[in-house]
Amino acid sequence: MNSQVKRFDHLNNRLDSVANHLQSSIGKFSLGPKNSSNDNIDNLPILRDYNAIINGTFASFITLSRKIGGELSVIIDHVVRLFEAQREFLRFAIQTKKPVNDQQIADLIKSQSSEIEAIVAFTNKNRKAILFNHLSTISEGIPAFGWILISPTPAPHIKEMSDAAQFYSNRVLKDYKDKDPIHVEWVKQWIKILNELHAYVKQYHTTGLTWGIHSQNDLNTNSARNPLPTPPTSSFSNIQINDKVPQNGLMSSINSLGTGVTSHLKKVPDELKTHKNPHLKDQPIERTNKSQIITSNTSSHLTSGPPKLALEGNKWIVEYYNNRTDLKISETNMRHTIYIYKCTNSTITVHGKVNSIVLDQCTKVGIQFTSTSSHLTSGPPKLALEGNKWIVEYYNNRTDLKISETNMRHTIYIYKCTNSTITVHGKVNSIVLDQCTKVGIQFTSVVSLIEFVNCRSVKAQVLDNVPTVQIEKTDGCHIYLSKTSLNTEFITSKSSEMTINVPFGDGEYKEYPIPEQFKTHLQGGNHLVTVPNESSGV
Repeated sequence: MNSQVKRFDHLNNRLDSVANHLQSSIGKFSLGPKNSSNDNIDNLPILRDYNAIINGTFASFITLSRKIGGELSVIIDHVVRLFEAQREFLRFAIQTKKPVNDQQIADLIKSQSSEIEAIVAFTNKNRKAILFNHLSTISEGIPAFGWILISPTPAPHIKEMSDAAQFYSNRVLKDYKDKDPIHVEWVKQWIKILNELHAYVKQYHTTGLTWGIHSQNDLNTNSARNPLPTPPTSSFSNIQINDKVPQNGLMSSINSLGTGVTSHLKKVPDELKTHKNPHLKDQPIERTNKSQIITSNTSSHLTSGPPKLALEGNKWIVEYYNNRTDLKISETNMRHTIYIYKCTNSTITVHGKVNSIVLDQCTKVGIQFTSTSSHLTSGPPKLALEGNKWIVEYYNNRTDLKISETNMRHTIYIYKCTNSTITVHGKVNSIVLDQCTKVGIQFTSVVSLIEFVNCRSVKAQVLDNVPTVQIEKTDGCHIYLSKTSLNTEFITSKSSEMTINVPFGDGEYKEYPIPEQFKTHLQGGNHLVTVPNESSGV
């Protein structure tokens, strides 16, 4: 029986290969003959530069991945298909008006979403693999390709995912730095791909995906005549089909296994049949621009192994819990992923915003999301001078806030404001932003410092001078200096996505990222030396 099952599996794999080969061939012919119009589209810089990434760094990355082999040879096929699907989608988008229906966009990017989910799922299923750090380097960075759904600033999302991948890429560098240069080069190529994608999006899709620049086809009226074309057969995909057995003998080979070939398969119980339980088709999947929940069902739901709830790099691991309703994950940020594995009869509460959540082989598990209270806007808006302190608090969606009557003894305290802009005229003693989200501040000068505490996505521009900028527990802080403030000192702790923008030329700025990872070593046996950790591939 075992030999028959193996033969059946072998034939099934061959059938899948034939089907994929035929589908690719159909896709190739469905595009029709090339014409001058197609050539003109492909020669547009917005497509030409994307193809340059594919044909340059990405091609080299594929070659290295196949050389290393193992699980990488499987996951790289998903990455190839993702690149191809996104290229065809971009080609389609620049010829089409932006759909007014979000569901239409979701349908158009379905193939890309499927590949991203497949990459994440494959990594999670191979956590004990020797190349797990390689797989995680890809899966942590691959959500960068979701930039097509991010607006108005998709480029920072790619940078964020590139940073998330560095935890595992640095592990690969550590393991293979003195052993195998191919693995080191592999890491550099992957980081380079993300950097090139970041530069491409920043140049051509600055405020979001660019639609309809080549023509103005309307998807709502021409959807039947202008479908998203089937991706052509990839030059990277070397499909090999074993033809030692004639194809016309496939069916006879299957029949020769006998009628008992499927006897080893388990019967699906009625409660798991979708045609008898339509609600199973509508399992909830919540999505945001940067977050997704992926649920997977497998045949095994047994809980085994010691319970674990721990943060490993940027990934929270929750596994083997049973009958627990008090599980909580609190210290989160937008780069964190959460992987919940083989838990039963339990409830998990997640505080804050994370990148993605995966539930794998879980039974009767509930998950609850809560917003962190530190970022909720509540209370009446207030802008007032109390003694020598200006209080600005609880403002939302205000871009006209101004503080004009100031002197060097005044301090300014900005608390729990969102989506707002504040302008400060004159010289003040200090400025503090506390628990603010998407707030911009422009000020003339401060005597001591400007400080950011527990903030997200904040910006500050100094027109004259600021001696010190202090950033603490903040995700996303961008400082724009003046030509007279180039000696500013920066103090940072527990923060990410920080940049210093230095002026040059006529109103232009050059961006410098502030290091987030550091390397410490004992020097001379009596003191510690800490330096920024070199960014791999840069």
